[in-house]
Amino acid sequence: MQNRLSIEYLLDLWQRAAPDVELVIYGHMIGHYEAVSNVSFAGFAPSHADVYTPQSVALCPAFLAGGIKSKVMEVIAYGCVPIGNAMAFEGLGFNEPALAISDTEFERFIMNHWPYMDAAVQAAERFAA
Repeated sequence: MQNRLSIEYLLDLWQRAAPDVELVIYGHMIGHYEAVSNVSFAGFAPSHADVYTPQSVALCPAFLAGGIKSKVMEVIAYGCVPIGNAMAFEGLGFNEPALAISDTEFERFIMNHWPYMDAAVQAAERFAA
């Protein structure tokens, strides 16, 4: 349910805002989703290192409360920057406004991530430490 809600949110955002950056969704898909420009479904990756590269940003919007979101921890462990909402960072004991952003900021980030990247990278480094 958590993954489905996140995927639906991201697909809707890419459909409405039409950012010029590619969204790649990894993992086994149980459901079928409409084709959206600049979105691809890559299935399972050979390794986590193929997904979480230093040049990647992991989008982590979360919509179900309860528990630590293991994907956020996985992203940080591989040195990647996680950008999500407050719920994505729930229970981690790390409150960082450069990573846990509002829906409005999330859309702005998607449309032009450059103004946010320095602060996000620094926050991810603090989180990893």
